[in-house]
Amino acid sequence: MSQQLPSNYNFVPVPTGKSGVVYPEWSKQVSHDIPFEDGICGELEIELKNESPLFICGTGQDLATVKMPYTNHEGKAAIPGTSLRGMLRTVTEIATWGKLENINKEHIFGLRDLHTRHLYGDYMADIQERYDNRQREPMTLVNAGWLYYDEDEKGERRYFISPCNFARVEYGIVEKFAKAMKTKLDPNRRQSAAKKYQAWGPEQLETDFNLPVKTLLQPGTVSQRAKLRRISEYGEAKGGGRKVGGRFVFTGQPQARRPGEKRKKHHDFFFFGKTECADIEVSKAQFDAFERIHSDGAERHAHEISPNEEWKFWKKHLRQVSYDANHLDKRRVPVFFIVEPDKAGQAPQLRSFGLAMMFRLAYDQNLGQVRDNTQQNYQELSRDFAELMYGYVNKSDKLSDLDPASSLRGRISIGQANLVGSSQFAPQVKAVLSAPKPTYYPAYVIQGDKAGANPPPQRKGRGFLWTAYMKNQTPKLRGWKRYLVRHRWETHPPLPEKANDKVTTTFKPIKEGACFRFKIRVHNLKPQELGALLWSINFGGDQDARHLLGMGKGLGYGKVQLKVTDHCLFANRDIEQKQLDHQVIQESLQAFREYMNQQTNGKWAQSETLSELLACATPHPSGQDPDYLRAPLLNHRTLRNEFQHYKKQGKALALHGSDRHYREAWKKRKIV
Repeated sequence: MSQQLPSNYNFVPVPTGKSGVVYPEWSKQVSHDIPFEDGICGELEIELKNESPLFICGTGQDLATVKMPYTNHEGKAAIPGTSLRGMLRTVTEIATWGKLENINKEHIFGLRDLHTRHLYGDYMADIQERYDNRQREPMTLVNAGWLYYDEDEKGERRYFISPCNFARVEYGIVEKFAKAMKTKLDPNRRQSAAKKYQAWGPEQLETDFNLPVKTLLQPGTVSQRAKLRRISEYGEAKGGGRKVGGRFVFTGQPQARRPGEKRKKHHDFFFFGKTECADIEVSKAQFDAFERIHSDGAERHAHEISPNEEWKFWKKHLRQVSYDANHLDKRRVPVFFIVEPDKAGQAPQLRSFGLAMMFRLAYDQNLGQVRDNTQQNYQELSRDFAELMYGYVNKSDKLSDLDPASSLRGRISIGQANLVGSSQFAPQVKAVLSAPKPTYYPAYVIQGDKAGANPPPQRKGRGFLWTAYMKNQTPKLRGWKRYLVRHRWETHPPLPEKANDKVTTTFKPIKEGACFRFKIRVHNLKPQELGALLWSINFGGDQDARHLLGMGKGLGYGKVQLKVTDHCLFANRDIEQKQLDHQVIQESLQAFREYMNQQTNGKWAQSETLSELLACATPHPSGQDPDYLRAPLLNHRTLRNEFQHYKKQGKALALHGSDRHYREAWKKRKIV
């Protein structure tokens, strides 16, 4: 069995150092109207052949049971130009040492990992002195409170948490109250918090109850290591404690349990009273992070998100309340939160909050900040090759919409690829086409001292020093994600147990061996830019490298080869518009190679960036797909959850080109 983290994707490392991104010096002269003296216009004719089944989904098939391929106006299979454009632009961006631009820079992920103490556990619990017997033992660092917002005259919202005290309540007590109130709640069932509240009933949701509470931690208690001062009193509902009035607060039950069973979650919570601490303001960034973490797109790169079941239930209770002595009315949202370490003379500052005691902890760096750590010379308003060639729309608030630098129409236009002759369908495929999750930091974040390295071990019992998206670790992204080109494709991908139509996709791909043709029109490109485009079409003439296109790339579908079959190009300086001969292809490629080597002090041709790009695009040199070239399984027959298994083993995602077969292949031939 392979000891390598399995994956059907990998990353091309970004060039490091202060000169990592290449910004062409002619960027401010780019124009559609003023020609470059050495500029080139015209068109390229391209032939595309698919070496594995290819599927581009047709329009208007969102509800289709079996999805059919995209077709042109004649009903023949085709490939839209936008798909081809995206495929080529990404390769151009990598090959020209461009910016890591295609990210949601404001995106903040969340973490809930009970096995990684330095990233999660140490933020949530620490050694503290119990109030009842003065013993020091592990206790929660989490506080409790009620979330609400206030709104000014302009409609701008400000969010606040009003801290309160809380206690844990055993399910046996909850069951007695549920029975007395004649509700349908059975806390032992596997269910979400929303389902618990629905069974508890809307009347009980806003009803105060009295419980005896025994104090375990008092406000003002300071933790031993984290040096955090408690805001909320923490206790347990227990006979002999003082009677207090408050509300039951439920969190999800991940596993069904038998009454009295202690190995599984066996308690919920009781919020009561108000602390002496003033209400704590929630910044817009913190609230946005909370909403994203509590969304259905929490672990993905999705720009559009929708509330998950729990936040959807509570969001309708989030309301504006006037700030006065009675500002905490009956409609309020219970939250758990942690604060930043004490700063002399400052009120407590919020660190993160959620809807459960062991909530998803928001990282303290967004993707834009991590990208800046990764590419030290990233400049938002400077343009790389891909932006100058394919165009851009500036999203920065540093420029107005009317500024000429705010957008540029691309000087490359890619037409629709139409099928030559007829085609056949490959066998129908049913699969779960789930995308990799950036929250899995063993793959997405550089570990150790370089891309592909494993994290260093910690002292015994603490596992490995994984790097995630925490500010104090100065995290760096692995680079550009690329699905790996295979020799074979999966005709019957394994399906998870109980997979239903909501998570599976059934599609009918075009059989391998089809031929498509399309045109690329170029306008006022410099020779170096035309060379970059030509290099991206066939990876600089590499005989083995292939593109991946369409759906199912992670399963081996969409492997395509492109080649230039003809061209009609003209030089701007030629008044008579005589067509350039085929020598211009090689001259432009050479101009591109020379420019890149010049800009990178001769490092470009043999760079790790280029070799890894080609490795990801080249089927395994052994002639067979290695056993690690697949997605990790949640239900592996011996390892169970492979994501957790390899994390516990300290296995990060290795560089794809570090495989010995690739290293041997690179020694036998020049990379470019």
